[in-house]
Amino acid sequence: MEIKKLDLTYCERLAEIDKACMSVPYSVSMFQNELENNTCYLGAFCDGILVAYGGMWLVADEGQITNIVVMESHRRKGIGDKILKELEHYAKEEGATVLNLEVRESNQGAISLYEKNGFVRDGLRKNYYKSPTENAVLMSKIIR
Repeated sequence: MEIKKLDLTYCERLAEIDKACMSVPYSVSMFQNELENNTCYLGAFCDGILVAYGGMWLVADEGQITNIVVMESHRRKGIGDKILKELEHYAKEEGATVLNLEVRESNQGAISLYEKNGFVRDGLRKNYYKSPTENAVLMSKIIR
């Protein structure tokens, strides 16, 4: 497996992954907009095929992890963990001192991954997600 920074040439594949994995997927144009506006996307490649990605905004000294998405056929293999660690490394290199994220309250696999990597629960955002409507658990990690 190889993890590398993604550029605009991957927008169609990112949209395919999102369509397969997310209840409200991003479109190709949404990924284009994200990448054109300095969002960092890292992708995980297995046998040369993009099978997972993670996105993050950097604002001042904060990193906001927007999503980590792994194709179902590649889950439970440590790919999400590796992407998370690489996002943290990238954020530190760019001068971030804290990482923030929100995650569906029912997504216990993701919450466990974040807690294993030192994230703590900071609060709850009521009815944040749609399709289905669900609360978001707010989490953060100091990375100085």
